[in-house]
Formats: sequence, C-alpha cells, structure tokens
Amino acid sequence: MGAAVVEPFSKVLKDYLIPSHLGATLVDVIASSADERIRAQGLAPLFKRNPAYGQSLLILDFLAKKVTEWKADDPEGTDNDDAIILRILGLMGKGPIRNLVACARMNRGRGTGLPKKQGEKISIKPNEQLRIAITCEEFCLENSIIHPEEGYNAGLHYDWILDLLVAAGASKEIKKVIDSYYKEGRLIAQIAYEIARSIPSVKMDRYVFAAGIVLPLGRLLMEQLFPAGVTTGGQKPWPSFLADCEVHRPKKRQAIQSLEKSRFPILDNELASLYLSFFGLLSPIEKAIGYYKEPYFLREGEPELFQLAMIVSIADALACLANDTPVFMDHLDPFHLEWLAEVGIGEGRLHRIRQKADNG
Repeated sequence: MGAAVVEPFSKVLKDYLIPSHLGATLVDVIASSADERIRAQGLAPLFKRNPAYGQSLLILDFLAKKVTEWKADDPEGTDNDDAIILRILGLMGKGPIRNLVACARMNRGRGTGLPKKQGEKISIKPNEQLRIAITCEEFCLENSIIHPEEGYNAGLHYDWILDLLVAAGASKEIKKVIDSYYKEGRLIAQIAYEIARSIPSVKMDRYVFAAGIVLPLGRLLMEQLFPAGVTTGGQKPWPSFLADCEVHRPKKRQAIQSLEKSRFPILDNELASLYLSFFGLLSPIEKAIGYYKEPYFLREGEPELFQLAMIVSIADALACLANDTPVFMDHLDPFHLEWLAEVGIGEGRLHRIRQKADNG
C-alpha cells in the first residue's frame, strides 16, 4: 500500500472510524428502545451490565432533586442505586433514555463524561447533541415513514461526526457543512422511499430511507480528508475536484464517479461503507452503500442488497438533477434504465416521485 493511500486511510481510521465505535451498551440500548416488546424498565439489565451508564443517570443535573427525594423516601435508609435507576427508567421512557445514553457515550468519547469533583452533576443536552438524529426520527413519524428508528440511527451518524469535528477544533462553519450533507441525504432518502413504494416488494424496505440519509457520508468524509487549500498525499482538495467536475454538467455526477477513481486513493462510497461498519447501527446496509455506484455487482449473489443499492443509486442520480429537468432518463445510467424498465417505472412516475420529494 503506497503512501498516498496510507496517509488518508490512517487519518480516517484514527480521527473518524475508531472514535465512532459506539460500544455494546449503547448499541443494545438503541436496539432495545426500538423493540416494542421491551418496556422502559426492561432496559435495567443493560445498565447493570455497564454500571458507568447507571451512574451517569444518577448524577444528571435535571434529576438531582428527584434522586435526592427518592433516597430520602427510602424507609430503610439504604442507598439502593438499582431501585433508583428503575424509577428513572420508568419516569423517562425508552426514547429519552436512549438519547441520554447516546449523549453520555458521546461525552465520554471526548473526555467530558464524568464529573471531576465529588458531588458534581453532569449536564446532557440531547436536543443539541443529537439534533439531526431526533429531527430525522420526527420527520419519519410526521410523514408516516416506516421504521422511524432507522431514521434516528441514520441521523446519529451526522451528529457523531459533527461532535468529533467540533472537539477537534473545527470552525463554526462546520455545522452548516454537516447540515448541507444531511439535507442532501434527506432528499435522496425521500426519493428512494417513493421509488420503493412504487415496487410490489422490497425485502429491505425498513432500511430504504436510512440508506438514502447516510449515502452522502462518504462525500462529507472526503471533504474532511482532502480539505480545501490542503494537498494531502499529493491529492487535490475534494472541493477543487468537485469544482473541476462542474464543467461536465449536466453529466457532473458521471464525471465525479469516473474521475474520482483516478484522482483519489479511496472513494466516497468506500468511506461511507467503512463508517457504517465501525458505527454498527446499520450494518445490514453497509454493502449496499459500498456498491451503490455499481449495484449490478450484487445482482446474482445478493439480490436483496442489489435491490436496495439500485434504489439509492437511482435516487442519488435524480437528486443531482434540477427538479425542472425535462427528461430525467436522459441523465441516468444504462443499468438504471434497464432496472426501471424491469420494475415498470417510467419517466412520468420519476417526475412525480421527485416532485413529491421536493414538496416534502
């Protein structure tokens, strides 16, 4: 492996992939929170298994008064933390508990998770720290998109990257950058979801919206690995590369895909797939994201992933076009057109799908 490959890959591993490993407890809390069979107090074994999270609940600033009252009400005068944790779980419910644990894990990752003095409380602000995850889940609920928990999981990837970048000293503009990529992902997700609804059977339908949300993650990471004004491993900055591709409009998307291989040692779809793999919440779709530019490679061996990869590939292509483009199919790839013909989706339907996504 040459230095041009090692330098950016080492950076993404150290700065983004390893710090984005959520740990078993958070992954299990998120999964259990989405399980309708499990009540809030059913999460208690997870906190017993990892007492650090239980202690975090006990010293939250906004629960301090309640915890003090509960301890005072104990007729035996005992300090039963397990019983108090059960009461906290019952009081708050699964969603808020999931968010608190996610924030606590995020804080621990940057060394701000535990108090430094005896009696000090910790402050957690889910609406700020998990802004995109919560917004994405709410969008799914408001628009009757199935499995909103997967929308939450997809949005959490953006919140995590933002937190890593802020902790590393990124400028205030980074929030706008993250938001722009999330906005791009949501348009792709809405288009993908409507395409899936036009097909009789989509085996991985629970992941369609989430797959669209996370698809631009690789582009976001490319911008961080190959930033403007910096030559990394002899590679041109990602923003400059995109600007160069503008001359190929309306075939900019095809130009990016064909030129990226010769300009960079790692591709955006590969980065997105790697990030999903380390994050661990959307592992079933890692391969579909990794192959979304060439979904036909999945057709024979993994037809369900092929279908998902094709849906998000077409959604991404449509999202790249102006909404008033006269004929969308003129700008799609041959393998897109072949599959659309197979499933019976024509030009008129594509325009209606795009119009609905734009209005959403």
